[in-house]
Amino acid sequence: MVLGKGLKNTIFSRIVAVFLIAIIPLYLLGMSLYNWGLNAIQREIQNTLNSQVTFYLNDFESDIRRTQDLLYDTLNDEDLNQLAILPDSMDNYQMSKAILRVQNRLDALKNSSSLIDDVKAYIPALDRIVSANEALLPLNGTAYKTTTERVLNYDEANRQLVMRQSYPLKDTIEQLDPQFVIDISFSMSRIEQNLAQLNYYEDSGLVLYDRAQTYTIASGAESGPMAERLSGTEWKPAAGDANPGNVTMNDRRYITVSAGSEFLDVALVKYVSFRTIFANLTVYSWMFWLFSGISLAAILLIGAFTYRKIHRPMLKLINSFRKLEQGYFHVEIQHRANDEFKYLYLKFNSMTENIRLLIDQVYNQKILAQRSELRQLQAQINPHFLYNSFFILKTMARNEEFERIESFTDHLGEYFRFITRNDADEVPLTDEVEHARAYANIQLMRFYHRVELSFGDLPRRYAGTIVPRLIVQPLIENAFEHGMKRKKQGGLIAVRFEQTQPGRLTIVVEDNGDDAEPEKLARLLSMNEGQTETTALVNIKRRLEIKYESAPLLTADRSELGGLRISLHIPILDEVDHV
Repeated sequence: MVLGKGLKNTIFSRIVAVFLIAIIPLYLLGMSLYNWGLNAIQREIQNTLNSQVTFYLNDFESDIRRTQDLLYDTLNDEDLNQLAILPDSMDNYQMSKAILRVQNRLDALKNSSSLIDDVKAYIPALDRIVSANEALLPLNGTAYKTTTERVLNYDEANRQLVMRQSYPLKDTIEQLDPQFVIDISFSMSRIEQNLAQLNYYEDSGLVLYDRAQTYTIASGAESGPMAERLSGTEWKPAAGDANPGNVTMNDRRYITVSAGSEFLDVALVKYVSFRTIFANLTVYSWMFWLFSGISLAAILLIGAFTYRKIHRPMLKLINSFRKLEQGYFHVEIQHRANDEFKYLYLKFNSMTENIRLLIDQVYNQKILAQRSELRQLQAQINPHFLYNSFFILKTMARNEEFERIESFTDHLGEYFRFITRNDADEVPLTDEVEHARAYANIQLMRFYHRVELSFGDLPRRYAGTIVPRLIVQPLIENAFEHGMKRKKQGGLIAVRFEQTQPGRLTIVVEDNGDDAEPEKLARLLSMNEGQTETTALVNIKRRLEIKYESAPLLTADRSELGGLRISLHIPILDEVDHV
């Protein structure tokens, strides 16, 4: 991970992770409890609605059954039978008394239920109708003879439900015309009023309809369209069952419950708006989402606070240490808040100042001592390289890779022979290139599973060119250490030799890494007056300028491979003179 470019494996990410691990289970538990409670309440409400609908329909059916029993009992009334069968056996007085008693009997039947509007007895022998409401009426037509097997029939003209029974009963004797017929008329407006009493909620209603769809009784909000919708072919509950469901009307959702009666062949449906019945639950839902929003805001606030007050100051300190590690000793951190980081920053600034003083006193003075200082820089051996070499040898020996050990020791011998054989400041270019090739082969054996190397051949005519010592190998080392630092596989380093113009040989070292930026290398190659830091690339640049007294001889730009390209330009003095 490159510090400052990601949050993985940082203290901040761990703090946020721990906080989320602690808060998410609690939030999920609260959400589960909320959903469980919401579903339980909805089920209870639906069960209550089901109970109301079933209870009313059962009560309505019981009322009709009781009325039917009274009707059958009335069929056996002595006066009614005598008037219908033997009217000639009575004088006018007896007939009047019998008619009055029949009317009283019919009135009693009417008063047995608040839903009954009228009770009529059709007596063909008298050519009269005895009514509980209007005494005697003339008998016109034969419509009264029409009977069905249904308990209730719809009288569209008078908008009534009629229970009709003829005497004698059709299943007891066969005859063409009945001796008399009794009609019990149920008021649909009164049934509608009873249904209205069950509308406990606003924006609710009930629909009662027969399965033959001959009549519909509706009460409540949107009663007309809802009755047409619920009693239509799109949705019909079967008689005898309870069926909860949903219906949408005018962009408004309704919860529906229904019950049916096999005896009456009708269905009763109750509908209630979701918005009405779950109004209080909606408040709880908004409260839950408000709590969720507040929790999320708290998480973001804590995360932002932690990032601002802990992660950013820590990141600033780590980046400063990285700059210090890379040789930028003029790093200074400013901090306004009076907290623990201010103390750390002050101590860091004090440390960098002490380092700069030590460099001025010990290291920088020796580097600037031209030849003797250059020889000391040339003779430096990276201890990590030495340790890694021994570790690679140990690994190959353990794996019994004897051929690789032989090859590795040959390259290692060539490398150290070049480093230790003399103190010359300058060497032939062929020796310098072979030393760089030996180093590259050593590193390649170390990174064989991650990096491929393409090392071109030095043109023979430049083999004897004298150049400062150790100017090529540091370029390859930079490519391995920086360009390949984050490459797990597919790494590529290319070394080639070009003559881009007369009198100049260019040695190009490029890679396909992703950790080197031209701007960064431009800063590495820059030397400000009084700067005490010296990197390998800066060392090469100084030595080239000392020898050839020209600039720039070391440049950096973006390679076509996708990584960094370092170009080392060596003037060929013989060719310059010849030209």
